Amino acid sequence: MRKINYYLNENKLTDKEESRFAARVKIKDTLYQNDIINIMATKNTTVSRQDIIVVMDLLTEVVRDELLSGNRIITDLFQASVSIKGGFATDSTDYDSNVHYVKPNFTASAKLRKDIVSKAGVSKVDPGQKVPKVSLVYDFRYGTYGPHYPIGGIIEVKGKNFPLDEELEILLVSDFSGESVGGVHLLKITPSSILCQLPDTLEAGEYTMIVVVGTGDGALRGTYKTMMSIS
Repeated sequence: MRKINYYLNENKLTDKEESRFAARVKIKDTLYQNDIINIMATKNTTVSRQDIIVVMDLLTEVVRDELLSGNRIITDLFQASVSIKGGFATDSTDYDSNVHYVKPNFTASAKLRKDIVSKAGVSKVDPGQKVPKVSLVYDFRYGTYGPHYPIGGIIEVKGKNFPLDEELEILLVSDFSGESVGGVHLLKITPSSILCQLPDTLEAGEYTMIVVVGTGDGALRGTYKTMMSIS
């Protein structure tokens, strides 16, 4: 089950005893549009990544054009409209771009808000913990940074926030089945690299690598954004 990590900070905005601390969500990662496209591509094998890019670009174009036309937009994800900011001295005063400006307004849709409220699971974590980051994966057999890696091969995972005193595991998520595969043998760990060996029983295919730090609901996960082709 997905979990939203949080920690507590002293709440200086109130003197109520029952609200002396406020929850702060610990952001695990920042996803950009390209990351969302990659995730969408793994959800539906009948739709190509290029198809998704075209649709996303088309959605952006249509939303922009309709807002510029003064229309309101309501989707399953968001509601959008525009408003005009800046005061007018009289009812005959015209719009002046030196004084006034058009502001886009976006809010989460009612459906999305309801889904988040009803389905969210949370886990309390140490605010000092840092989410592991994976930037590159080097393959010693080919002497490259992928995207192709050999079954049973020795690789070096490069990044940051790899702890030396906490439990650490590397998972491979199959693009075909969506199942997580363990068994990656850790050889050497430093704060910025993990030397390891891929399982020799791994089936050939496309995989997403996830570095997991800690155990249980509070575990922190760092995902390698580039798909790995293992054969």
